[in-house]
Amino acid sequence: MFYKCFGFSEDELLQLEQYLRNNAPLIWEIAREKEGVTSAKTIA
Repeated sequence: MFYKCFGFSEDELLQLEQYLRNNAPLIWEIAREKEGVTSAKTIA
């Protein structure tokens, strides 16, 4: 959840949060491949 963001409307923040939730596995896989990361916190 985003608590403070400047320059984005509430609707834009909700859309961004939904995008992140829907694409978390893909984003995580890309980050893991790029940085060699081995664990992550789950977006809840």
